[in-house]
Amino acid sequence: MIYAAFGMWLFFILVTATGLYRFWTKCFGGAAVDWVLLPGTLAGELAYNTGRLMTGRPAFAGIISPKDIREDPCRYAISGKNGFPIELFCTVLTMLACGAGLVVSVHYLGENVIPKVIYELGDLELTAVSKEIPHSWDGAWVLLVDQIKLLRRMCELWGTLDWGDWCVPGFLYFSAVFTLRFAPVRHDFRASIIVGFGIAIIFAAVGAVWTELWNIMNGNFWHVLTYVWGLMLFILAATLVIAGVTRLVKTLLRQGKPSPT
Repeated sequence: MIYAAFGMWLFFILVTATGLYRFWTKCFGGAAVDWVLLPGTLAGELAYNTGRLMTGRPAFAGIISPKDIREDPCRYAISGKNGFPIELFCTVLTMLACGAGLVVSVHYLGENVIPKVIYELGDLELTAVSKEIPHSWDGAWVLLVDQIKLLRRMCELWGTLDWGDWCVPGFLYFSAVFTLRFAPVRHDFRASIIVGFGIAIIFAAVGAVWTELWNIMNGNFWHVLTYVWGLMLFILAATLVIAGVTRLVKTLLRQGKPSPT
């Protein structure tokens, strides 16, 4: 069922984006990462704090997180009466704001990038992420192999793009930052998971009444979802490779130094 598969991919995107953000903040500091992701930071944190103000709570912390993430109070759930429902409401507003930013980016800048992911990269047969949840062990392995193919497709994408067209790097940047900040990554992650599955359930309920939604999701919507997940997959792989090589070099340099006597 396409709506269940949508929920699965949305879950993967939320987990990957949040994991990448929190890993980067540990390596470079929260403030540096937030400045690099500034459009998504502004959209996400302003929407989150708007939700707090609408529910009678003061704006929480600051738009830019502190350099030391251990000093960021946003990691903890909103305390007090109705704290978690307020967290859910703020999370919905955050996803709406960053989702709107992603939609605008796709509409105005993405027409030269997304078709290349789906149609124009060599003899790879993968055209989109799976529209079904695997129901067997073999199906799970097929799904895993498809992710490797998608990662290869994203790696090959960079050489086919017209980097002289400012829309291309602009779209790649804005689509990345709005996806990475789609969930309120500085706040309680439990709310993001609940809201994510809630979105999938709402889509399924609307689709049961309005059958045209299936056609929309089965077309360009799924192509955008494929691009977004492929982009997160590429950024994750690049981050892990760079982190691994960096740690290896540091280890070798330490081993090459004479031990103090």
